[in-house]
Amino acid sequence: MAVVRGDALVGDIFTYWSCGELPEKLPSPCLNLNTPGVTIDFDSEKEISTVLCLLRSWPKLRKLYLIARQSSGQGNADAGYGFLERHHSPWPLLQLRTATIYGISGTRLELGLIRFVLGNSPWLKKMFTVGSAPPTYQLLRDLLRIERASP
Repeated sequence: MAVVRGDALVGDIFTYWSCGELPEKLPSPCLNLNTPGVTIDFDSEKEISTVLCLLRSWPKLRKLYLIARQSSGQGNADAGYGFLERHHSPWPLLQLRTATIYGISGTRLELGLIRFVLGNSPWLKKMFTVGSAPPTYQLLRDLLRIERASP
């Protein structure tokens, strides 16, 4: 992964990477990526875990774009419980300044990913979330209740 120079990662690579157990971070950091665009199946806890592993392995990450792609249909209704507890990171995303997440609908896994980004990015200035449908009151309330690491 250290030789990847592009700025876009497509979801098929996550299907490959998410087949087995992932480390918390990759053995060597990905120093060439600072503004990746990632397409992801927000219903797949394994793909989200793969993205979290990569986020911890990108020390120069400044901007992040996560784009929802069509669900594989293998989602679990109970998925997302304890997500943040399982994926709490001692390695903050120190360089991340802007995060944009497209296509959210308010599932537990999506909110867990947003919690991870907000809770581990002490210098985050802006986060944009774009829903797949007009936002509901419940989704807006859930987003506003998420604690941030940045002031």
